[in-house]
Amino acid sequence: MPIVQLQSEFAAALSIAPPEYTWAGKPSAAGNAGKEIIVTDFNRSRWYSDGTYWRPVGGEQVVHNPVLTNATASSATLQLVASVPGWQMPEDLVNTPGVAVKAFFTGHLASGPSNAQARQIYVGVTGAEGFCLRHLYTTLSTAHQGCAIAWSRAPVINEFMASAVNGGSSQAGNSGGDVSITQILAAPIRLYYQGGNPDGSEVIRFHHFRLSIMG
Repeated sequence: MPIVQLQSEFAAALSIAPPEYTWAGKPSAAGNAGKEIIVTDFNRSRWYSDGTYWRPVGGEQVVHNPVLTNATASSATLQLVASVPGWQMPEDLVNTPGVAVKAFFTGHLASGPSNAQARQIYVGVTGAEGFCLRHLYTTLSTAHQGCAIAWSRAPVINEFMASAVNGGSSQAGNSGGDVSITQILAAPIRLYYQGGNPDGSEVIRFHHFRLSIMG
């Protein structure tokens, strides 16, 4: 169904926002080239049609940004951080050419002794060897620290490939494992954590877990 919209300059002057849809209920990108929509269940992100696919306005939009309250983790082995909600990437977005996911999280060492070299924080999905989008904090302290990592679909092979974006001087970015299309469709993108102490006494508090779509 074509979207009826005023020309952008008139819409801006009248403060008319684009129409709102859920991702599942959005109209086809075909026949709506140049039109914008707001996707309410993707953090009210804005998308435009290139005539074939819906793409994030400005090249990047935040689709998942939950409010975290008491999101702590303490584990001697790699475990899902259950208090941090995940996000399921829909199939038509997975299959959009040039799409990439960017993950950003922040946290701090809340309590307990720590061996920072043993600590691992992953963003990704289950089912692969380890998890994709791996990032290892080497010196996470009581200060509020974070990082961003990207996960881009390979143009030929049927998988997403991980890479560090901004590890920073106090963090070591690791590429982690790649993930197949089947794996990313089967499970939501989540946060995983392994503490720096073998007895599990280290406690990490997470403040943000934000996912953006680029492309």
